[in-house]
Amino acid sequence: MRENKSAQNLNVEIELLREENRKLKQENYLLRRENEELRQTVRELEKAKKELEEELAEEKKPDIKPRQREEERKKSGRKKNHKGESREKPDQVDEEVSLDPLQVCPDCGGEVSEPQEWRERYREEIVLPQYRVHTGFDDTLVALSSLLFSVPFQVVQTTPTRPELAID
Repeated sequence: MRENKSAQNLNVEIELLREENRKLKQENYLLRRENEELRQTVRELEKAKKELEEELAEEKKPDIKPRQREEERKKSGRKKNHKGESREKPDQVDEEVSLDPLQVCPDCGGEVSEPQEWRERYREEIVLPQYRVHTGFDDTLVALSSLLFSVPFQVVQTTPTRPELAID
C-alpha cells in the first residue's frame, strides 16, 4: 500500500508540475507577444524620430546661400594690366599750398624720418547750385483745369539762385 501512496503522490506531483508547466508556457507566450509588440513600437518611434530630425535639419538650413569662401571670392577692383583712369588736372590753379615735412610725430612726439617720396595732389571744390522755387497760376491751365477737373493747377518753376539765370 505504501507503494500505492507513493505512486499516487508522484502522480499528483506530476499533475501539479504539468499544470505549472502549462501556466509557465502561457505566461512565456504572453511575454513574447508583448515583447514583439514593444519592439515594433520602438521601430516605429525610431523611424518617426529620424523623420523629425531630418525635417528639423531642413528647417535649420539658412534660406540664403552662405558667402563664398575667402579663397574662392573674386578680388575687388580692376583686373591686372588695366589702363588706369583719373580726373584731369585743372587748367587753372587758384592757390598752391606747400606742406613742410614734420619734425616730430604729432601723436607721440617721437622723431620722424625724412619723406620717402613727394606727391602732388589737386583738390577741387565743387559748388552745388542752390535752387529757389517760384509758384504761380497759369491762366490757360486754370481755365482748362476748371473745365476738366474743377481743380486749379499750380505751375512750379525752379531756377538757380544766381540772378543772371533767373526766369521772371
